[in-house]
Amino acid sequence: MDPEQNKTSGKHSHKRIFTIGFCGDCNYFYHFGHFIYKNFNRLLSEALMKSFNSSIVSDVYDLEFSDLSVNFSLGNIRVKNVEILPKKVLPKIIYYQ
Repeated sequence: MDPEQNKTSGKHSHKRIFTIGFCGDCNYFYHFGHFIYKNFNRLLSEALMKSFNSSIVSDVYDLEFSDLSVNFSLGNIRVKNVEILPKKVLPKIIYYQ
């Protein structure tokens, strides 16, 4: 066996291990970031609905929206297709004397 041949294959194996490790780390951080982003959007959507439902307006109107997205780099929140629709059945109002 040629000793120079072993040196080059060893050198390439370190590059291969580093490349595989780097790609694995990038893949991990991409999926972790995507998971955090989706859960953060879900939590914001739930908080928005909870805030609306705790107001007096929720007795008369329903809030519907299709997509909420957060842009971390600009620091803004975008809500698409927002509809505030009147409820079909209004609650009975009780007057106290």
